[in-house]
Amino acid sequence: MKPKLTEWARDRIKEDADLIMQLHLEIEEQDCRVAAQNSLLGGNDVAPLIKVPYHARSSRLSVNVDARGTIEAETLPAELTELFIEVMEGQ
Repeated sequence: MKPKLTEWARDRIKEDADLIMQLHLEIEEQDCRVAAQNSLLGGNDVAPLIKVPYHARSSRLSVNVDARGTIEAETLPAELTELFIEVMEGQ
């Protein structure tokens, strides 16, 4: 997921940066897990690596998180490079 904080959320985070961690709790409530997260400079504010049981769950997660109005998320499904290579080689 590639979230971008809304202006409202950026103003709130200036006062309480721990609000970013609240997103982790919301993600876990939807049977997903934040494996890692980095803060970014530039067009996006944070880059969480989210583990989901299947790709359709990531779509639901993105819609639910966007509906809060604090972020605008782009969901980018990913596979392990090793698995990608196996699939491309027909294994």
